[in-house]
Amino acid sequence: MHIFSITSLANSTGGAGQGLEIHVATTSGSVVFKFKGYGFRFHELQLSRSDKSIFKEMNALLFIYKLMCKVKPDLVHLVM
Repeated sequence: MHIFSITSLANSTGGAGQGLEIHVATTSGSVVFKFKGYGFRFHELQLSRSDKSIFKEMNALLFIYKLMCKVKPDLVHLVM
């Protein structure tokens, strides 16, 4: 499993073609169709860069923690 940003897309498409299971955790938007088109598993992350609420940030951190416990990744690429 690989959690990453759009900047890693070019490097990861080869892995998906080799039978690797690649997961993407990001906010929803037009880029989601690109990820799904490559066969990646998408997980919607509720996060806003403009929001200053500590509770929403903690929720996002908890979501990432739970996702990582569920998927048990071998490799993680995290960009904040």
